[in-house]
Amino acid sequence: MEIEPQICSLRNINSMVQVELSIVDAFHNVAVQLNNDNIPIFKSIMNGKTMLPSPAIAGLISSSLEATPFASESDLMDTVLRHIEHFLQHEHVQIATEVQVGSGYVDLIAARVTDKALDRLSHAISGVEACLLANMHYRQRLRLSTIAKRCCISVQKAEAAIHNLSTMGYVHSVGSCYVRNAPFVTDIVAVEGKLRNWRRALSQAHRNRLFTSQTYVALDARYARPALANLDVFHHYRVGLAIIFQSGDVHVVYRPPKGRPIANVMPIIAENALLQQLN
Repeated sequence: MEIEPQICSLRNINSMVQVELSIVDAFHNVAVQLNNDNIPIFKSIMNGKTMLPSPAIAGLISSSLEATPFASESDLMDTVLRHIEHFLQHEHVQIATEVQVGSGYVDLIAARVTDKALDRLSHAISGVEACLLANMHYRQRLRLSTIAKRCCISVQKAEAAIHNLSTMGYVHSVGSCYVRNAPFVTDIVAVEGKLRNWRRALSQAHRNRLFTSQTYVALDARYARPALANLDVFHHYRVGLAIIFQSGDVHVVYRPPKGRPIANVMPIIAENALLQQLN
């Protein structure tokens, strides 16, 4: 028997897209603020007080001043990749670098991926398919007409999208209804690496909260002092910070709490992008 969809503010693709765009706009505004050196962005966070570094942070700052800098961001990310266990809370993860998610690239993504997903060659999911899938709750049976109505598209378009999603393994049919399967990818962790510009790295990593459980900035230890002096800002935006030494030492200074992705459509797009690269 079909379960009637609950009434909510995200009943169709148009409203969902608008919500997603408003989230992206909000994140963009934060990025602009973070990259503007003339704006005192930390005043409200620090309440006019200067936070003294703990002995551990003070020692790390002292060590960073004598650290040998990385020759390139590629070298830095190679070190991160070799020591990725410092960023993860789970074993048996799949890792990909330079993953295109939407209009941007993520330096590194690590996630738990089901064996079934690795056996399936996935093509790029369309925006309509991603929005349609986001409107289907796990284990909820929906008729094709209900899916089309919920997404404000024709039954023919919904049928074509459902066919593609079924081929990729995202949904399956139960009688005359369709059910969204459990995700192939969970616990997505993203890492953005930078040599010097911690503000830009923070804005990029903050954007990744749209589709991740945790997101980090990895900085060259030689130039990490300004970021360490503003550690409370990373805490405020729930973006992790790791200091990377050319010797291979990795210090995770702040590990953000694990949380749900902020957006609904972007996690589906990120999952699909990761699977394409892995396959």
